[in-house]
Formats: sequence, structure tokens, C-alpha cells
Amino acid sequence: MPYLTNAEILSIFGELSKVPRGYESFFNHVDEKVHWEITGQTALSGVWRSKAEFLDKVWLPIIKLIADPGPIFEIACPDSITRNEEGWVNVQLKTRDTRTKLGNRLYSQHYSWHCKFNSTKKIVQVRCFFDTSLAETVLLDEKYRQQALAILPNDGKYLAIAPEMGPDYPSIPFDPAYKRFLNEFYLLMDSPNEHKKYSQCFTPDATVIMGEREARGREGIYALRKALWNPTKHCTHRLKKVFPYGPNSNVAMVHGTLDCVFKDGSGKTVDWAARCHFVMLDRVYLSRYQIYIASDAAGKPKSNL
Repeated sequence: MPYLTNAEILSIFGELSKVPRGYESFFNHVDEKVHWEITGQTALSGVWRSKAEFLDKVWLPIIKLIADPGPIFEIACPDSITRNEEGWVNVQLKTRDTRTKLGNRLYSQHYSWHCKFNSTKKIVQVRCFFDTSLAETVLLDEKYRQQALAILPNDGKYLAIAPEMGPDYPSIPFDPAYKRFLNEFYLLMDSPNEHKKYSQCFTPDATVIMGEREARGREGIYALRKALWNPTKHCTHRLKKVFPYGPNSNVAMVHGTLDCVFKDGSGKTVDWAARCHFVMLDRVYLSRYQIYIASDAAGKPKSNL
């Protein structure tokens, strides 16, 4: 007869919905020498030959990318659980109310876990199937945000996969410090609770212009940003191209796209450009920042730029 009853299977995998303490309870049912495989040919795919290795290289790094209390897994369809006489169990799981920590992106994932239990009711083998393309898109974006803001160390330990490529630059000299600043600046712009850090990207007397709105000084910029975030649930800036005004110039035009989701449930994708005036003091700051929004977005003034 099968090693586990349906009730036992529901109890074991049900622990994954009781975050965060349920994680420990679930992994108590995993053998120390488990063979854990994520199928496919993506950067997330691989084989781990112990519980300690899987927790260190995969599970815990993913936990760091997800907002508190952590990823919530629930059994997608209890009636779909299958098992056989050899101890194999198939369980369909899905995430619930799971978002990334900084980007606040919804991570709505579905899994099929094929697990083999031994006679002591420990999991000794796992083959995990899921949408690895979605995982790469959402989790890599969050990993890149956290590295840029120095929340995660960029030491290759956490999900050893490369972030998305940055914007295109013309083949003329352009200060690398400005490039780093732009990456960090737009990641901060997409972080809903970083108003102060964002305003500190500007000089004390800086000017920000967005259409008819103009803000001067850090306090004014802080207030403008806060007002822009009021109707906004989350947003993602994608920096596409950077055009310096000449070799080693401290002025550049940047171009990108913005995906916004608002608290009223609506959404908007717009093209935008911005003129950036960089100043190098103890580090890089902006002294002037003017945003230009594509004309088709004029009817939706809530764009979080």
C-alpha cells in the first residue's frame, strides 16, 4: 500500500501555507540527502543533492526576494493528488498573496512537485515543474533591485544568474558613475517607500519638472514624489537608451517605458524621456531633471514619473 495517506499528504504540504514557521515544519519531512531537481534548461534549473544545499542555494535566496511574511504556497487542487505503491506523490501547488519585496510585483506561480517518500515518510527525491520564464522575469528583476540598493550582496551566491541587460549607450565616453547612478535612480523610483532616498539623489537646490508641475529643492521633490505615489499601487521603469550630449558630457537624455498599476485597478504603459543634469560632488547627484511623457498618456496624469 502507499507510504502515505491523502490526509498525511495534505498535512505535510499544507505546512507551506503557514508562513513563516510552516517552512521548517515542511522541511522536517525532507531527508538530509534529498535529490532535488528543478527541470528545464533555464538559469533556475539545476540539481541539488542535499537538503542543506537546496536550502542554501535556492530556497533561502528566494525567500529574501519576497515581501513579508514570505511566499505562501497552497495546494491548488486537493483532489488532484496522486500517489503509488512505490512512494511517489504528485502535488499541485500555487502561490497566494506573494509579492516581491521592493518591486511589489505579484508572483502568481503554479507548480507540480513529484516527490518520492521512503518508508520512514521522508522525501528523498523531488522533481519540480513550474513556469521558469515567469520566475526569471519576476525574481531576477527583484534580485537586481536589491543588489542595486545594496540589500543583497552581489557575490554570486544568491540565484547565480545574470540580471537583465542595462540600457543602450552610444560609443562615446560617458562617466561610469553616471551609468551606475541611473540604474540605482530608477530602481529607487519604483520603490514605493523610498521617498527620502529618492529626494537625496538631487542637489539641495535641484529642480524637477514634469509637464506643468515643478518642484524645487529636496523638500519640494519629496512632496511631488509622494503625491505621485498616492494613487499608484506599483510601477516599473525600464530604461532603454541613454544619449549623452557629447563626449564626457554631464547632461544626457534618457528614454524608457513605464508600466503602472493604480489603486483603482487601472493600468497604463507609457513611453517617456527625461533630460538629466548630473553633478559630481561627494557622489553623483541630479541638479535638474525634466520629464517628457508621450502624448497618448496625457489623459492619465497619474503616471508615476
